[in-house]
Amino acid sequence: MRVRIYREPKSGYVFVNLTYKGKRFYFSTGLTSDRSFQGTSIPGSEAKRHKLRKIVNDVEDYISLHESETAEQMKLHLRDIISGAEAKENTLSGIITQYANLKTSAGTKSIYLLTSRRIDDYDKRVTLDSIDRRWLDGFYKRETENGRMVNGIAIDLRNIRAVINWAIDNGMTTNYPFRRYKIKQEATRKRNLSDDQLRILKANRGKNVYIDFFFLLMYLRGINISDLVDATWKQVENDRLRYRRNKTGQLFDVKIEPEAMAIINKYKGKKHLVYVLDKLPDYKNFLSNFNHTLKRTVPGISTYWSRHTVASIASKLDISTDTIGRMLGHSDKAHSTTDIYINYDMSKVDDAMRRVIDYIESL
Repeated sequence: MRVRIYREPKSGYVFVNLTYKGKRFYFSTGLTSDRSFQGTSIPGSEAKRHKLRKIVNDVEDYISLHESETAEQMKLHLRDIISGAEAKENTLSGIITQYANLKTSAGTKSIYLLTSRRIDDYDKRVTLDSIDRRWLDGFYKRETENGRMVNGIAIDLRNIRAVINWAIDNGMTTNYPFRRYKIKQEATRKRNLSDDQLRILKANRGKNVYIDFFFLLMYLRGINISDLVDATWKQVENDRLRYRRNKTGQLFDVKIEPEAMAIINKYKGKKHLVYVLDKLPDYKNFLSNFNHTLKRTVPGISTYWSRHTVASIASKLDISTDTIGRMLGHSDKAHSTTDIYINYDMSKVDDAMRRVIDYIESL
């Protein structure tokens, strides 16, 4: 049995065509094409090609697993599969799910999928073309009534905005509901450790893997835990770690100071820089235990405090705001995305981080 794709010349509608137990079936995919094509590589946007390939794969998978069904049963089930794919993938939540599945980071993917589920809970039928400012206001109102914090809702709205920008770039819509729409955000409390809190952590250093890892996060310029556990030895050259941040895709070039290398060597992995993903399928349980240990040692803190602490100490040492921004990878419209790699600037960043580490070690 082979699934074929058929384009009706006059209308341009695209159909799935197959024969099952002597019966021939035609199912509309909901797609159209103004040009003839062969196979499943339909002309047009990547989203359209992806959808057609997914329909074909779903149909073939279902048939191979349900060969005992009668022709009439198969016809009904395949119709549900194809029409369901069309309905879901044309909704905003369906498009967000598509976008999430393009992400390589499990953490980033899960955040977008959670946004997709919240949209489904609020309005399953909203599409790229029907979403407008009134819808955004209604979504925000419903989420606040459910007791969610402003900054949590802001994450969902930024995710929706990112997906709509992606959809516009890929020719899926021209609708942009965020024009003149300001996403509300509340200032977050400071999350930097005091000198006394750092001394408490230092007193436990060498006794606990999670405390050691916290210092490693700081000594690698506030690296995110997901980026640290993902890093491999192939990314290390001349005592420098070069990686692309999972959250933003931004390139980083970090000098591995002796204090950081000592911790890395203690928890060295075979493929990865540290052993976490050499032993575990993902880092979620490790991160949960990590934060639990930190909170038991210094109440209220988490792994992300490492990043804020680096910035706070650098500021205390009168390191310029520009250099601190470069240390943390903050974007700056006054600089190109590549001039962070100019030797002069990198030297300033390296020197600043050396001073931060010296300060921590002196406590």
